[in-house]
Amino acid sequence: MVTMPPTTTAERLPRFVRQPRALHFEITERDEEILKIIARHRFITSAQIVALIEALFPGASAQKLLRRLQVLYHAGYISRPKAQVETYKAGSGSRPIVYALGNKGIDLLAAKYNFRRVSVDWTARARTAVRGEIDHALEITDFMVGLELACRRRGTVQVIHFDEILSTIAPEETQASKRPYQWPVALRWKGSDLVLHPTPDKIFGIRDLERIEGKNRKFFFFEADRGTMPTERSDLNKTSYLRKIIGYAATYKHDLHTKRYGLPNVRVLTVTPGRQRINNIIAAYRTHAAALVSPKFFLFADRKGLSHAEDFLDYPWLTASGEQVRLLD
Repeated sequence: MVTMPPTTTAERLPRFVRQPRALHFEITERDEEILKIIARHRFITSAQIVALIEALFPGASAQKLLRRLQVLYHAGYISRPKAQVETYKAGSGSRPIVYALGNKGIDLLAAKYNFRRVSVDWTARARTAVRGEIDHALEITDFMVGLELACRRRGTVQVIHFDEILSTIAPEETQASKRPYQWPVALRWKGSDLVLHPTPDKIFGIRDLERIEGKNRKFFFFEADRGTMPTERSDLNKTSYLRKIIGYAATYKHDLHTKRYGLPNVRVLTVTPGRQRINNIIAAYRTHAAALVSPKFFLFADRKGLSHAEDFLDYPWLTASGEQVRLLD
């Protein structure tokens, strides 16, 4: 084992071009935790990685973690999407760098922790990502990181990530699926037979460590709504939020959350740009889906209010009937 040579100010490594010189180092336990964090979020910033590692390893140095991210990047374990380059050219050099998993990173996680290693070039996938794709993914990450930190502060609850659901709860058929994060649901809409494919932005759970095992888990499908798609359209084949509502409602009605993932319960969380958007979605639910599923199945939050909440776990979400509830209720 040898270490990566230090760099001076004059010899600073490039941000978005891997240094071709040989790197030699040992992967540590903390490195593996960094890789797990990045694997669980399609894109995540250096600041978010640091916050999660500091919560996991109290006393960890932020500067040392940033330098370790640099080493892991140049060694090919993680990637820095090049869609960020223009942002830095525009003068935002202090903005946290966005990371994604690289081929060597997923290879390690697949071999040691049974993460799925699908036949794609993970490094190339990060390299070709576009700005809008990254921005939406980071909104999802903002929520998941906020939730994870809230759970760690509470100390008696923990996030159940999708990789755990897939490897320990889901049926073998789902584990072997090429697209385990989505499922088909057949339904009849205005006299026509349709098949929708709900695809949550995240599938996760929360485990209450103070309750007995088997009765201490709540599961969620998460949607980070940017307010850009129409709330509803008359044609359910076209993109709309109503299409999501109907797909999820039919999923619950036919118990597909259990058949697909082995989940005993599930609710749909939607974070929106504001209260008016919530009102519009609730109106669509009441008109088209109230007969299919309870209003408690859908929970809504506005992004600004949630981001300013002192505790994600105490934040009052709205059901489709306007009732306030918390995630652990």
